[in-house]
Amino acid sequence: MQLAYYRQFRHVPATYESASTKAFARGRTETSRSVSAHSAAWCKAMVDHPETTGLHAKAELLRQSIANQSQFTAQCAKGSGIDRHLLGLEFALQEGEERHALFEDQVFTGSRHWKLSTSQISDPILAAYGWGEVVDDGFGVAYRIENNALHFNVVSQRMGSARLCQYLADALMDMRFLLTNAHKQPHEIMAEVDAVANVLTSIKLLSSSSSQPTTPTETPAPQPESRFRGPFAEAPVAHAMVDGLDRLPSNEVICALEARLSRFVKESLSWALPSTS
Repeated sequence: MQLAYYRQFRHVPATYESASTKAFARGRTETSRSVSAHSAAWCKAMVDHPETTGLHAKAELLRQSIANQSQFTAQCAKGSGIDRHLLGLEFALQEGEERHALFEDQVFTGSRHWKLSTSQISDPILAAYGWGEVVDDGFGVAYRIENNALHFNVVSQRMGSARLCQYLADALMDMRFLLTNAHKQPHEIMAEVDAVANVLTSIKLLSSSSSQPTTPTETPAPQPESRFRGPFAEAPVAHAMVDGLDRLPSNEVICALEARLSRFVKESLSWALPSTS
């Protein structure tokens, strides 16, 4: 989510993530601050320096970001967070008492201007859920984790939720590519590119043949749920390229896949190169 936001707005947002404190009597939530030095560095490496930061370096920054967030969330669940404590101190102020300078500090107030308000509930009973943004220039992002899927509900009245959704889909593909291919050599990734090109060629051929009128003696065109099955599933990059496309008409599939392939060639291949800095 941070990467998607950074691609759209070119800065790292204050990001709220709920951490449960139900281990305590009457415990509810604490704020798990998702942004860290590692996550900010990862976003910048992915967007600002894609060609000068190697694939392995990007993957390591991602892993460190995930580890930091997991550790901080665990600390919050144990009562070691900071936001609820500071909120309690604010509420404890009596009328007429002077507010501490911390509460007026721009860095502090900016760090609580939650441009990304996020949380996840993975209970299978819930088909969908969500909320709006908590600041005028922010987004509300509810997500759900399933065994084989991630569901996101992105809401913003002013900031362009559809565009963030596209960047979010791109970010998820990038993350899978990093974690799947960080151990590979450049020539192995080039083989994946060939597989992606084959996907595009096959879909174009499928579109061309399916656009011709059929007769009762002709074999029906493959159905959407099966048209991307086959050898492409053996290549992680190719598999990522076709994710989510099986529900689109063939003409839209080609446009979407060509855009993904173009972006992959321009950016993803450079990840395999060693850093030149």
